[in-house]
Amino acid sequence: QAGNNASGLVADGTAGTGLVRVQVVDSVFAGNAGSGVAALAAGAILNSSVFVDRSEIVHNGGTGLLASGANAPIVVGGSTVAGHGVGLASPGR
Repeated sequence: QAGNNASGLVADGTAGTGLVRVQVVDSVFAGNAGSGVAALAAGAILNSSVFVDRSEIVHNGGTGLLASGANAPIVVGGSTVAGHGVGLASPGR
């Protein structure tokens, strides 16, 4: 559970050439000031990905799911995403 923070989960692959892969199951991201779950990538390399299953991403102040960059996928299944300023954003795609 990640709640009442600046952001819930941020998989940030913008500063290097390594791979950031995150899998989240049965979790809650709620009440954060920014994004609930974010994947950030820069450039043409797939360097950041997030998989979310059976989780709740609710009532965050910014974006519920933020996939920033052409190579920053977020895959969601069996989860609730609700009550955000923006539900899903994908800038840079």
